Amino acid sequence: MKTFERAGDMKMRPRHWLVLLMVIGIASGPAYALTVGDAIVAIADNVSESQQQDGSWHLEEAYTGSIITGLLSAARQNGLPPNDPKYQTYLSSARLGGFYLVEAAQGFYFGEEVFALSDSQEITYFRGLAARFFQRAKEVDTTPGYIAAFDDLGPSTLVQGLAWYVIAAWETDAADKWIWRQALIDALAQVDDETAAVPVMALGAATWGLGKIGGLDDTLVDSTGGGRPMWQGVTTADLPSLLMDHQVPQDQFDAGTFYWRFDHSDGGADIVPAGYVEDTVFSTLGLLTHHDTLLADPDHDPEELALLAGALLDATKAILASLPEDGQVREHLTLGGLHLNAYGGEMLYLLDQLNLDPDLEIGDLDSETDFAGMRRAP
Repeated sequence: MKTFERAGDMKMRPRHWLVLLMVIGIASGPAYALTVGDAIVAIADNVSESQQQDGSWHLEEAYTGSIITGLLSAARQNGLPPNDPKYQTYLSSARLGGFYLVEAAQGFYFGEEVFALSDSQEITYFRGLAARFFQRAKEVDTTPGYIAAFDDLGPSTLVQGLAWYVIAAWETDAADKWIWRQALIDALAQVDDETAAVPVMALGAATWGLGKIGGLDDTLVDSTGGGRPMWQGVTTADLPSLLMDHQVPQDQFDAGTFYWRFDHSDGGADIVPAGYVEDTVFSTLGLLTHHDTLLADPDHDPEELALLAGALLDATKAILASLPEDGQVREHLTLGGLHLNAYGGEMLYLLDQLNLDPDLEIGDLDSETDFAGMRRAP
């Protein structure tokens, strides 16, 4: 199977683009003393119980990779021992999903799929497949040819997919990893409110992908002059500060989440302008990755770190307040809407990366809470 035969199946998650007056009040956050650990178990249980016998998730075959990543994250983040029944349940579900996607992809993986395989620390067979994928893409299609198969995707979906590819390429030390990195930067240069369905999500994903590989530096986003005007003179090092500009202020509805457009409007469609799960998850991942990189650098700028920690505190509070008792993560953090297991997988991965104390009671968060105090020691 050539990559172009699957390229059309790679797609953005569907959104119902919620209308505020129609849906306000239908969503429900935690109604009791829910802890972070409780929320992780509820989401992971829901995801694993929704899996079909063949290892797939109904109508979410194209999103199998992010669901597997979430299950692996759930097995890790509560510190469960390998003999714990929950650990075994999540690992078994991830393994079954992995075998499903290996069979379906026939060696030509989407970004979130190869990311899931490369992230499978507990399943070495899958990690080996991820390494072979990059070599196969180089030899069979050539790496630029493989990437070009996705040219017809919208810019948002392309950036998100390439962010996953880039992290996996670095994780497996792929020979062409720098080609993948440049492809991600080039794709970001084509993102703005006119061209992209969800531009802020794309900015968050690019910041996360490049930050994970230490790639936030003086590289120009638009090095050729062929990108959208907003990227002229912008470097990848500028991405975290740009991203913070698109977080909802504390005096606004959906405070701490992220807008989906750069102009913070609804695009003239009478829909909710902020608070969608993927915009907030990937934007938070982008800021978190940069924050943790700075934190590990003894020469970091304390003012920059403080700004990032404040933004992450606001985002984390908004995310935790939305976590559902029934484990069904929906498209909007406060208003509900469409439920996808892919949203659950992405949320589980984010919670793992945040490294929060699993005993933290979500209802106990107050104005005295700081970001460092919510996290476990590294």
